Amino acid sequence: MQSLIKRNPIQFKTFLPVDDEEPHFNDTKVTITPEYTIGKLMSTRKAYGNGLLKAHQSNSSVIGLDGDTKNSTFSITLMDKYP
Repeated sequence: MQSLIKRNPIQFKTFLPVDDEEPHFNDTKVTITPEYTIGKLMSTRKAYGNGLLKAHQSNSSVIGLDGDTKNSTFSITLMDKYP
């Protein structure tokens, strides 16, 4: 397997925090009210994309990370609205 690697492995550097304060997320709130019609079908991935967008609109600390499947998971909905 090593012989197939064409370049040197990536080296990561870690740094200590600037201050000793630990991050706190206790005051972070996300309010999402789904708007789905009973009996109307929607794919799970489309519901995920819509939920991700609504979560970000509720709290801008919510971000979307995607492993290059943005079309598959509909996370492109968030990217299109908030590039």
